[in-house]
Amino acid sequence: MKNYKKIEPKDCHLINGTSFAGVILKTDVNKLFEKLGAPTDVGSGDNKVSICWGFQRQGSVITIYDYKEDKHLTKIRDWHIGGKGDLSSALVEFLKGKGFSDDEIIMGR
Repeated sequence: MKNYKKIEPKDCHLINGTSFAGVILKTDVNKLFEKLGAPTDVGSGDNKVSICWGFQRQGSVITIYDYKEDKHLTKIRDWHIGGKGDLSSALVEFLKGKGFSDDEIIMGR
């Protein structure tokens, strides 16, 4: 986890090509801001994602985002976790390292 660097908005192109990894984070947007800071990107060109946080390490990228939500950001409780590269063991380790609990991390969706 400590080796993951936040992707800054100026480098948001690095999150292109990521996909859902079957993990849902059950939390609210305020906790995401508290734990992750400012988002990497706001508003996708295709209107499928309204807000996204991205982190990278050695060719791997982890993303936390809403997907096709019609709710206001403050009402969203299920956040998609995705990425690209070798993420098999990194996702849960990353989320726990950011302070999210086992109860918030839902695997296999």
